[in-house]
Amino acid sequence: MSLTLTFCLTMLLVIAFFSTKKHLNILEQVFVFFLLVFIYTSFVSIISVNLELWEVSKRLQDLIAFRLNAVINVPLAILWLIDLWQATKRNFYRGGSLLVCLFILLYIGDYILRFYGVYRFHAWNLVMLGMVWILILFITILAQQGFRTVLRKEGIVS
Repeated sequence: MSLTLTFCLTMLLVIAFFSTKKHLNILEQVFVFFLLVFIYTSFVSIISVNLELWEVSKRLQDLIAFRLNAVINVPLAILWLIDLWQATKRNFYRGGSLLVCLFILLYIGDYILRFYGVYRFHAWNLVMLGMVWILILFITILAQQGFRTVLRKEGIVS
């Protein structure tokens, strides 16, 4: 059941991402997505394998759901937020509502995985996970802005 719900959430997220208007260049989108996948999968591997703060189930469908969440759901949700963030033109209320919607989406995916026993926390809680997501979001925004300046210097983006 966890794989089915995670797959449905992934499909909804992919459809929503590709059906909205894009405000980032395709090169920026690819760069940010690969950066997010690298950062988040590295974080998940360190937390679950090295530090053993998360206990992941050994069932195959649970492992697939866990990896689907780590490789597609979380990076795509953060990429979608960064893309929509560019459209808000630094409007505080729109930016805040986007951030709240992102956290609701990420916590729904996390709740599905924990409810069906895909993984459990050991000496970890949701507040720490939210802080990690915020840290990843800000690191990625800084990297995206730096990449955009490189694209402007090269003449790819005006």
